[in-house]
This record gives sequence, structure tokens and C-alpha cells, in this order.
Amino acid sequence: MHETMIGTRICSDELGFPHTFCYWLITQHIPAGHFTLENYGVKVEEEGGESACFYSITYSRTRIDTLLALLMEHAVTPVNLFEVMEDWTEKNRLPYQPQQAVTM
Repeated sequence: MHETMIGTRICSDELGFPHTFCYWLITQHIPAGHFTLENYGVKVEEEGGESACFYSITYSRTRIDTLLALLMEHAVTPVNLFEVMEDWTEKNRLPYQPQQAVTM
């Protein structure tokens, strides 16, 4: 498994304190006969705080890049990543549920 930071976003909370969120692409290499498939996931991490990730979201690099761009655009946090992924999975009619892993 390999993690690549895609970008960061600094947002202020309701009291005006800044929080920095890092957005990561997770790549897993899956052997498939004579080929190796790349399976993608995402991780959202607050600097000095919580992180949340989802594995096995899609095999499509275009789809995962679009998802990561949306997560950054809307400043999704580790706390609300689960809800966003539920909505995104339903909207995109994935035939499976991505695997969730939460780390502190």
C-alpha cells in the first residue's frame, strides 16, 4: 500500500482557529493473474489530530481524483468523511461498500 499526499486545506472553525487538513490518495496493488490492478482509497487527516480513511473505493484513477478534488473543495474533515462517503457511494451506485478504517 502506498499513500500520496494530494493537497492541503486550511479552514477556520467557528471560533476563528485555523485547522489544516491533508488529503491523501491510497493505492493498493492487487495481483490479478499476470497483471497487477491498482485499487484506490482516500485518507483525510487533520494536522496534529484525527484521521480517517476508506480503502477499496474504486479501480478508476479518474473517479478517485474527482472524489479527492471534491473532498478538498468542500473541506471535508476526518469527522464527516464517513457521511460524505456514504452519500458518494450511494450517488455513484457502487456495487460494494468501501472499507472504512479510522485511526486516531
